[in-house]
Amino acid sequence: MNKKILLGSMALMTGLIAFAASQKESTTIDSMIEPSSVVLTKENSPNYFTAFENKPKPEHKVNYDSLITSIKDQQKIFHKNYSVANDSVKKEILSEATDFVYDKLINDVFPAWHGTPWVFGGNVSKPQENKNSATVNESIDCGHFVTRTLYDVGFNIERNRLAQLASENIIKNLSDSDEIFRYRNKSIQTVDAQLDNLSEGLYITGLDCHTGFILNNKNDKRFIHSSYYPDQMQVVSEPIIGSNPFAHSRYRVLGKILDENMIDNWLTGKKFEVKYK
Repeated sequence: MNKKILLGSMALMTGLIAFAASQKESTTIDSMIEPSSVVLTKENSPNYFTAFENKPKPEHKVNYDSLITSIKDQQKIFHKNYSVANDSVKKEILSEATDFVYDKLINDVFPAWHGTPWVFGGNVSKPQENKNSATVNESIDCGHFVTRTLYDVGFNIERNRLAQLASENIIKNLSDSDEIFRYRNKSIQTVDAQLDNLSEGLYITGLDCHTGFILNNKNDKRFIHSSYYPDQMQVVSEPIIGSNPFAHSRYRVLGKILDENMIDNWLTGKKFEVKYK
């Protein structure tokens, strides 16, 4: 094959992949918001920052269903206790519920999805084994990965509708405005350092043409997402500094999740209103 034709074909393929992702997962650039000084600490709590690359994966068809059932059963117990508690006890239950949801997302739900194929428009309901030619029904794209996992741990959200929004609007619908932070045209090294000024915990991130979760820990910041990069094309957990969409994006917005208001909705079953479309 002529060398110029070969190079042109490669460039065209790369452009098609980026264009497909950007049509669904674009984000807008808003004004900067100063970081909040509120810090949610996790002292004496389970290790929420476990990398799951080497963690054994469960039997998806049996264990994932069992996992989600057990989460929903525990949620019902939390709900019952919360509904009859006084204000003092409610605060204790809120704290316990926050720990529970963190633990299940980071140590069970995310690892279960590890390796599930990425395909544009993929919206599978449970984790799948990776394979070279996965279909839409055997895969999950970045937006649906974010909303599906939150839905599975018990949040009453319109997961399909949210997944189809621009990534920044997903964040606006789930995060308090005081807990949304934007970084424009900054190197990944600068962003990495600035994330140390934010409270540790779980964030949704919106990028130039992608979305996922950021697990913010000063010792191990991780990007958990369904990656469309050709050398991955699956759900992965990886350091934020590396060859990934978070590191390469020119615009990054992060929204803190699992705050008291969000967990209160989880405890009461309140539906999240889609205000930003």
